[in-house]
Amino acid sequence: MSVNPPFMLGNMRQQRCAKIVLHVVHHLVKIKAIPTKIPDEIRFNSEVLKAHETVKAKDLKLPAGVTLVSAPDFVLAIVAEWLRSDIDRFLAEDIGSGDLTAAIIPATTTATATVMTREAMVLCGREWFSAVFARLDAGIVIEWRVEEGANVAVDTELCRLSGNARALLTGERTALNLLQTLSATATLARRYAQAVAGTDTKILDTRKTTPGWRRLEKYAVRQGGGENHRAGLFDMILIKDTHIKRAGGVTPALYKALRFRGDRLDIKIE
Repeated sequence: MSVNPPFMLGNMRQQRCAKIVLHVVHHLVKIKAIPTKIPDEIRFNSEVLKAHETVKAKDLKLPAGVTLVSAPDFVLAIVAEWLRSDIDRFLAEDIGSGDLTAAIIPATTTATATVMTREAMVLCGREWFSAVFARLDAGIVIEWRVEEGANVAVDTELCRLSGNARALLTGERTALNLLQTLSATATLARRYAQAVAGTDTKILDTRKTTPGWRRLEKYAVRQGGGENHRAGLFDMILIKDTHIKRAGGVTPALYKALRFRGDRLDIKIE
């Protein structure tokens, strides 16, 4: 089931749209159709989504000849704000009660800055980088020279900033940390993805992410050409040796998982 624009529900459990994120609750929906009418994808219009709303089965745009079997109010996803809360959290960690050093600069002083890359990389994190300065001073102008997800050669100018000097200096480290970390993740993911190009192998991420950064790092993996595995403990049943041992074996573990998963979740056994 895919969403246009720009989501694909099902394979990716947590998707971005402008300044919101979809937390996918159920990634399967029941429909009825004759074999020749089974759709390759089912869409809904994400442009009208607002924070704190839910996406229900009745919101799907079913093609002709396809009827909905799932309950109309069956919740597929929950829409939540993400960008502002992320940036506020990151800035609060660094600024605290105020940037004491930036305060020595006259409040009306302006400055310009250029961001360069010293290594070949995949650019990732433009939106977070820009949002840092937007939260500090809406008057700061950022001119990007490189598109998100692009391969960038060494010594390339990524962007140029201009605006209030205090705001530029206050946001500099937080913005660069975001851009560097996400670009590094995307760069490594692309290296792996290119190594298996032309095969049936897929590069998947895991839950071994930095606490508080999971959706950012998983986004970076996608930018690099990898794919997202499960978003958390809530959207897939992944049975490992520790579960098998304490459940009494593979068969009891699988049987118990099947009892409560219904048709909603994938089950995988390692």
